Amino acid sequence: MPPMVTPGNGGGFRTDLFPGAHKSIWDLRSIFAESRHIFDVRLVGRPHPGLIGCAPSQAPLDTWHRHEADLVVANRTRVPPLASLPTAQDAVLGGLRAGPAFDRVAAEGARTSPPREHGGNCDIKNPSRCTRVYSPVYVRGANLSMGDPHFAQGDREIAFCGQREMAGWIHLQVDLIKDGMAGYGVLP
Repeated sequence: MPPMVTPGNGGGFRTDLFPGAHKSIWDLRSIFAESRHIFDVRLVGRPHPGLIGCAPSQAPLDTWHRHEADLVVANRTRVPPLASLPTAQDAVLGGLRAGPAFDRVAAEGARTSPPREHGGNCDIKNPSRCTRVYSPVYVRGANLSMGDPHFAQGDREIAFCGQREMAGWIHLQVDLIKDGMAGYGVLP
């Protein structure tokens, strides 16, 4: 059975090289994955979360929106655009339902891609067992978010179809390091 082809590639940054997406189903067996669509290929897994980060405050949100809007304007003809600007269309806001609060958050909330100072859709293959991640805390309570588990993937989603998504759970320990970002010289 050949891989299923879907229109477009979902918006990766190399649409020039990967204009079409190919979807295949992989069966996970221990540390290996095999596909009924792609014969004689066996992947070794390196499970990791694709998304991790803390909620930003208003100041970084404003900076990101300004920079990303400038990118979109400077590259008006690029498909897909270089940034995903905030919009209520297709916004997924957890338990927040339609109404004024939803509209406000959808209009100013950052999308998870690209990754930023607070984390986000990092999609790097190295965060796995025993990894330490340092993330700045911008708001009271941090609002740490983690998910989008991948069985295997190279660094980044070049064509938004290069990863092996999976269901899973994440076990972690969280420690708050007072003034840690400044102490470790991570952010100015």
